[in-house]
Amino acid sequence: MTMTDVVEGKQKAKSWGKRLACVRSPLTKSRKHPAPTKLVSQEKAELEKLKQENQQLIQQNTELESTVAELKAKLEALEEEKAKATLEAEEKQSSSSDSRSNDGGYNSLLKAYLPDTDDKEPSTEVASAVPSDAISVMPSEVATQVDEVFGQRSGLAQANVKVFSQLLQKIADKRKPSEDKIEHSEEVADETENDSTVHVEEGIPLDELKETIEFPPIEDLLQEGSHRKDVPREAIRQLRRFITTLESMFPDNPYHNFRHSSAVSLKAMDFFHHLKSDVDKSRDVVDAGAVLANDPIAQFACVLASLVQDVSHPGVPNFIFGKENPDLALEYKGRCLVQQEAVRAVWRLLMEPTYCDLRAAIYHSEMEKQHFRSVFVRCVLASDLSDKELASSLARRWEEYYAVDDEEEPAGMSHESRATLLLESIAQASYMIHALQDWDVYRKWSGLLFVEVYQAHVIGRIRNPAESWNKGELYLFDNIVLVLSEKLATCDLFIPGSTEEYHKTGRSNRAKWKLMGQAFVEELLDRIVPFYDDP
Repeated sequence: MTMTDVVEGKQKAKSWGKRLACVRSPLTKSRKHPAPTKLVSQEKAELEKLKQENQQLIQQNTELESTVAELKAKLEALEEEKAKATLEAEEKQSSSSDSRSNDGGYNSLLKAYLPDTDDKEPSTEVASAVPSDAISVMPSEVATQVDEVFGQRSGLAQANVKVFSQLLQKIADKRKPSEDKIEHSEEVADETENDSTVHVEEGIPLDELKETIEFPPIEDLLQEGSHRKDVPREAIRQLRRFITTLESMFPDNPYHNFRHSSAVSLKAMDFFHHLKSDVDKSRDVVDAGAVLANDPIAQFACVLASLVQDVSHPGVPNFIFGKENPDLALEYKGRCLVQQEAVRAVWRLLMEPTYCDLRAAIYHSEMEKQHFRSVFVRCVLASDLSDKELASSLARRWEEYYAVDDEEEPAGMSHESRATLLLESIAQASYMIHALQDWDVYRKWSGLLFVEVYQAHVIGRIRNPAESWNKGELYLFDNIVLVLSEKLATCDLFIPGSTEEYHKTGRSNRAKWKLMGQAFVEELLDRIVPFYDDP
């Protein structure tokens, strides 16, 4: 290779290099500068716009919350004014007549408990205001007369027998032949021989709680039996004996007694009567109301739970009962002591050989028995309004319920989950029903509960209820009674107009209590303290 060839090669390489540089330079330039100014400015503008929109939404939400708070305050003020006007009207009516105070007979109730020396003989009005199971705290001569005027306690038992007989007939109407029918006589023989209670009593009722109870398929619930079959007479006779025995298990507390529990059970039945029973076939979602309205076994279990949740009630709250019985509190994990005791006592009674025909009328198969037991345990334990875990679970599930789309059924909130939620809520609402009824009814039962707790205070079991009773009732309204009654009034599972009135009445009672609660407590004390201070 000559020098000339080398020079020519270098010149050619230099020429090709220039050409490549010309081709590369636009690409290289575009990589280094991807239209930065225009894109960044657009993104900043969009981001700023989103921030402004977000700030506006936050401000609107704050204004809405403020408006809602103002409306609630105005509503509360209006209810207080209405309550005050009502009370003033009642006072004028009372002062313009020679009759006793128009307060639903509550002053008379106090006189029945603590009669003045010049008013030994209770009138019919007095007796009608006094639950028959509360008379043990009265002076003996008054208790005797009130019991005579009030009538036999068995009238309440008969009312319960009628309700449960109707439920047994509904169960019979839906019953179909079952291949795994339980032989109840053999079942009981095995249980009594092993000296153990049926089902899962190796543990405690609390361990059986499930957030979702399994219900029969809605198709089975909607299907009627092939032919009507009356409930066997022996089953009805055993039912009558069962209810009468339950009545004898209740103590003579002023509040937690058979009369109060009967009012609770009858109200639970009333809630079931007002459920929407038809299924909307145009929607994919099965209404929880339709499930319960067509499930007589669940209804029987819930109404029975409402009747027996205070069986053998000690007359003090669970936390005091636990301190008095530390071994029992340890066994029941410190929760729902009274309620778990009630479950065990009533289940043992129902499993006795003498009630084999009654059991056969309630459930035919092991699956029906499991279903009955699950509902019964759930509803009895629901009556412990002070249990924080149960309250938290209920509140969370109601939030999930209202988050459900009308056309969809999200995971975790099936129709069975919603039916369980509704069942538990019915049990709780029935238990606190006195606070959702007329002012006279609410005040009467609140006074009886006060007397019961005060009796425990006198013998040193609990502190003086007068110290916190007024605030405690307001707390009960604000955090339990009105919260739950609003849910039942707006859940669209009941016949229109059947539950809204409860919430309205509850708000009215809350307003009246705020005005008159403290004076009411002081009136109770004025009459109770001298009675218990007497030697």
